[in-house]
Amino acid sequence: MDIEAAKKVKGRCLAAIGELDSLLGDIRPSCDDDEYEILKRAVGLSIGKITMEILDVVLRQHPAIDDLR
Repeated sequence: MDIEAAKKVKGRCLAAIGELDSLLGDIRPSCDDDEYEILKRAVGLSIGKITMEILDVVLRQHPAIDDLR
């Protein structure tokens, strides 16, 4: 992957992580504690997958774009 594509992937990964994080705040008032914990775990696992299986791979190939994660 060239560096321009890597920058796009990084940007989209960070945007997706931000959206997932925001989702938790949005849904908290409408969920009971058990439901919220289930969704929080799913969001955490999703963020972990994005980070480990996409973002970290790209950043290993192009460490110069790892300025502000």
